[in-house]
Amino acid sequence: METNEVEAEVSRHQNVHHDGINERNNVRHDGVNETDNVRHDGVNETANVRHDGVNVTDNVRHDGVNETDYVRHDGINETDNVRHDGVNETDNVRHDGINETDNVRHDGVNETNNVRHDGINETDNVRHDGVNETDNVQYNGVNKTAIIELLSLP
Repeated sequence: METNEVEAEVSRHQNVHHDGINERNNVRHDGVNETDNVRHDGVNETANVRHDGVNVTDNVRHDGVNETDYVRHDGINETDNVRHDGVNETDNVRHDGINETDNVRHDGVNETNNVRHDGINETDNVRHDGVNETDNVQYNGVNKTAIIELLSLP
């Protein structure tokens, strides 16, 4: 190697050493996207789940727990209380922090493409759950049904 390459290599590995601990063919301590708090350590890492520092914070870690190809802990729309955890998540139902509160969660229960738990006009006792709901009859917290709306017309 030329002098510049050697200096770059030494600089890159100054704080990151190949020590054989938790290293295997696909998991290496290589200094790429590694910080003091984000390490490639082989713990809960697979070929598709890597601790890479991308969208990783102290509270949001790529840890392989409840992660699949489509469900990733990526820090996008995640808060302390809203996590991508793979629980009740499908391709169309995601825990994404959009219109979610402590009591209103996208949980896949009684949700369809057109019936979503979105926090709009929902309270503890009024939930959009797909039960007895149609495109034109929605539980919106105003205690309206198709019949009541019809009776209230002038």
